[in-house]
Amino acid sequence: MVILYRILDLCGVNAYVIFSQHSAKNIQIGDFLKKFARSLVIPHIQRRAIKSNRANYLKMTLKRVLGCFKPLCKDYQ
Repeated sequence: MVILYRILDLCGVNAYVIFSQHSAKNIQIGDFLKKFARSLVIPHIQRRAIKSNRANYLKMTLKRVLGCFKPLCKDYQ
């Protein structure tokens, strides 16, 4: 697991370096990594939120993570 996390960390840092070289935006690496990770996870969470066979508490948690009360709100399409 340590090796996997190290590889993910290196990928995130490399993505930040490439982003900062090609973008005029000045963003901190921590903020970039949070947005980057969220953008990778959101499509999976959306797919899980629309499944009808999920428990209600899980659906509500997924919707809360998405930041809306509908599984596919306009902000994340």
